[in-house]
Amino acid sequence: MPIRYTTVLSLIVLAAFLSGCNSSGGVKEGAGLEEKVITVSARENTTIKFAYKKHANPIAHIIAFPGGKGLKGIKDGMFGTYFGNYDKWRSFTIKARKTFHSNGFSVAVVETPSDKKNGGLGGFRESEEHKQDIAAIIAHMKKDADVPVWLLGHSRGTVAAAAQTINLGKDLVQGVVLSASIAAGRPVDTYVPDMPLDRVYVPALVMSAENDLCDEWTPKEAAKIIGEKLVNSPNAKVHYFKGASHHPRPHIVCKTNSAHSYGSAEYKAADLISGFIKENI
Repeated sequence: MPIRYTTVLSLIVLAAFLSGCNSSGGVKEGAGLEEKVITVSARENTTIKFAYKKHANPIAHIIAFPGGKGLKGIKDGMFGTYFGNYDKWRSFTIKARKTFHSNGFSVAVVETPSDKKNGGLGGFRESEEHKQDIAAIIAHMKKDADVPVWLLGHSRGTVAAAAQTINLGKDLVQGVVLSASIAAGRPVDTYVPDMPLDRVYVPALVMSAENDLCDEWTPKEAAKIIGEKLVNSPNAKVHYFKGASHHPRPHIVCKTNSAHSYGSAEYKAADLISGFIKENI
């Protein structure tokens, strides 16, 4: 019996999907995003990669720091960017980047530097070494468009966003977004509420889901403390986001796909963040 055209087409689509997956369940992002993985170097014998979704005429650049143990294993693939240990279903910063781009921003999602891939990022996110890494990313993006730069961190990624906003200063960083900041848990970083936030001289959005149940890391309490300490920011806003859904498994409250990462409302959260940035550039 001859093979029907629709059957052949279905097989092609299935093969494309399977080739976009790896054994750990990672999924490659669609080719339509026209995204590239860029490698830069600012420190001797060390490189850092970032997934770069460049806008043709950006109103600002966003540099996004994923939470957890950090992003590892990103690469260009036949069907788009592969996000290694943080596939598109498992990170707010990765899931939201398309919304940021459609709202007029160039977006860089930062990977773990090459000298840290065999260990954790604990204590490194706030370091002078990482400052050099991020400065190199900023320089690359600024060559494409000389527009304001905003740092955005989610969960443990807020450690990098807040610290490097302070380290780099307002000449290089013009705003910061701290999403679901943590204030407790494993003592491997300087938590954002413990940082010298009076040295933040740029607009700052501090956001947490209103129904975030992650008591282990206390993001709602952290947001309040952070907002109170941003005394020198020209516009510091604390916002408790409404509409986030909980994970289907109720015991999972501190991971992605829970209210901690805005549940099924990630894109609405990204729109809210986009609006704040537009109001402050």
